[in-house]
Amino acid sequence: LSSIFLHIRHLLKYAGYAHTLVYKVNFIVFTGAYVAIRIGFEAYHSARLVVEVWGRRTGEVFYPFAVFFAILGVTLTTLNVIWLRQIIYSAYYTIYPKTKSKAS
Repeated sequence: LSSIFLHIRHLLKYAGYAHTLVYKVNFIVFTGAYVAIRIGFEAYHSARLVVEVWGRRTGEVFYPFAVFFAILGVTLTTLNVIWLRQIIYSAYYTIYPKTKSKAS
């Protein structure tokens, strides 16, 4: 769901609408969806899987797979937080571009 808003944001930026209200509202909706879905949902399920692996409640046959997916879930949640930081910085500097200061 958040990818839809990310692509719309890119299209607005390329079309020259980066400084409009539509772009800003789209970015707010995107950020909310990204935090709720990619970070919140994934972090909840990763934490739940880590607890089950830690308590060895996954069964002996599925234990290696559960360990792998627990590590993968924690890694992906960390990467999503890093990606969110990059996206926020990119959007901030698109909306408020850096201005060159005059040398005295």
